[in-house]
Amino acid sequence: MLSEHEKLDQKINSIKNQLENLPPGKLVLSHNNEQYKWYQSTGHTKTYIPKKEQKLAESLAVKKYLTLSLDELEKEKRA
Repeated sequence: MLSEHEKLDQKINSIKNQLENLPPGKLVLSHNNEQYKWYQSTGHTKTYIPKKEQKLAESLAVKKYLTLSLDELEKEKRA
């Protein structure tokens, strides 16, 4: 049976592997009246993501979720 520390290591490694396959940058949302617009930010530039490229926006949203999950798991491991 695996210890809690080893389980955390497995989860962390799994998330890191998933993050390698996701697109670069992060998702930025902009609200204009009743419409939302998606942008891909790479630090210095923002690129508009049209609605027909919804899969890219979803991938960036998953990346944000996994990054936050990874941070939480690493904090738990240190504790």
